[in-house]
Amino acid sequence: MYNTRCFFRLALMLITLCWFGPAHASGNNVPLPELPEAVVKAAESAVPGISFIKAERLQSGGVVVYELEGYADAQEYEIKVDEAGEVLTVEKDND
Repeated sequence: MYNTRCFFRLALMLITLCWFGPAHASGNNVPLPELPEAVVKAAESAVPGISFIKAERLQSGGVVVYELEGYADAQEYEIKVDEAGEVLTVEKDND
């Protein structure tokens, strides 16, 4: 009986984490001309000469982050910037 209750509790916790966890962020594609100026300037400062090809607006827990993809010097980059214009991450694709 004890093992059955533990199993159901564990299953309920896993389902809750999967549904409401941080990976459940909502995202929407954003046309490049509609990006906030602070976001574009921050990303361009982080990777000089970048040409953007795609942007997405992510929101999780009330926090808005823009994920921008683009190319500079034949390398692909992914830059995450918050709506205030602070660069959070810069990832370079090494393929």
